[in-house]
Amino acid sequence: MTTVHPYTVLARVYNAVMAHVDYEGWADYLLHVTDDVLDMPEAPTRVLELGAGTGLLTEALLAASDWHITVSDRSEDMLSAAQARLAGFTERTAVDPIDFSGPWKAMGAPFDLQLLLYDG
Repeated sequence: MTTVHPYTVLARVYNAVMAHVDYEGWADYLLHVTDDVLDMPEAPTRVLELGAGTGLLTEALLAASDWHITVSDRSEDMLSAAQARLAGFTERTAVDPIDFSGPWKAMGAPFDLQLLLYDG
């Protein structure tokens, strides 16, 4: 019997499945919320994105901000795709797998902001 890890197959087609999502619009909205709505003493700079998938939102956020983002996901296949997508932002990104089955300490913690969006 062959074991297929979660999201192994989906990682290959995830970008096409999510093509309807306006990631730039979401990035603008999140930047608006963090700048104008949340009562934060300072703008966030260190961000943890849980369930980052292939990095589609991360890429839009990095392009529109000066954030440093740690991307995490349970799926190694999704994170591999994210790491390739974010290669132009290596000075502002880190990749950290998480499996949600026990205690976890993220690289670069603590964070100013944590995100968990879409089907997370």
